[in-house]
Order: sequence, then structure tokens, then C-alpha cells
Amino acid sequence: MTPAPRFRARGRWPAPAERALRWLPALWHALCSYAVVTLAGCLYTAPVWRGEVNQAPIVIQPEGGEQDVVLFSDVPLVVVAADPEGDPLVFLWSAPGYPDLTSSERAEGELTTSTAVIPFDPALDGEDVDCLVVDQSELFNDVLVQFHVEVP
Repeated sequence: MTPAPRFRARGRWPAPAERALRWLPALWHALCSYAVVTLAGCLYTAPVWRGEVNQAPIVIQPEGGEQDVVLFSDVPLVVVAADPEGDPLVFLWSAPGYPDLTSSERAEGELTTSTAVIPFDPALDGEDVDCLVVDQSELFNDVLVQFHVEVP
């Protein structure tokens, strides 16, 4: 006695018309996706941000946001920056081994100047002293200034 074919154990096969109807939604989706991608250029679009945009502070000095520093003794490092929206600026200084560098800030018109004194330390040779300039607004933005230290 031969066993019955497996497809008969699951039930009857759908009629050819029913099989075509099962593929119709998939075919429709594929054609619509192809048409949208081809005609519109992209099927998925990113949402457009329509809220306020806060621009980053502009670093005036040092130019390019980087500077090489040679340490012979304690050296004052100076960063001059301005905020395009006129927000007040905060300067966060850090150096390896000196996580809490103190600085003094002076505002003159639109420009704010921050000065931090870097102590003479041979361990700073080849390291970077960073100054993060942050504007104080609800939509804060920042820019990093780096000083590459060389000890002769």
C-alpha cells in the first residue's frame, strides 16, 4: 500500500485563480515600490526638522581651532570665540593629569576671551590640552579647540 501524497494530507490545493489572488497584493506592492523609487527618487524619506537650529560658536583664535604650544614654563593659553546667536559662552578646559584647569573669561561686545594657564609639566609632552566652547542656550552647541603640547 502506497502512502497518500503529502499535499493531500494538508487539504486541497487552492485553485489556480486563488493562487493568483494570493500573489496579487505582493505584486501590487512591488510594482508600487518600484514606481515610487523610480519616479520620486526615494521610497523612504527622512522627517524634516522644522524647529530652531542653534549654530555652533565661532572660534576666532586660535585659527582653525588648533595650535601647537611649546612649554618652557607655565604658559597662558587663550581662546577667543563668539556665538552667532549672541548666547553666552562657557569654556571647559582639560588636560591629561589636570582635569580641573581654572580659567578666566572676559567678554567684550560679541567676543568672549578665555585664558587658562598650563603648568610646565614634562608629562604633557605630546599630549593635547582641550578647550570645549559651549553656548548657553536651550539648544546648546559646542566646538572643540585643541592645543598640541611639546616640551623640549
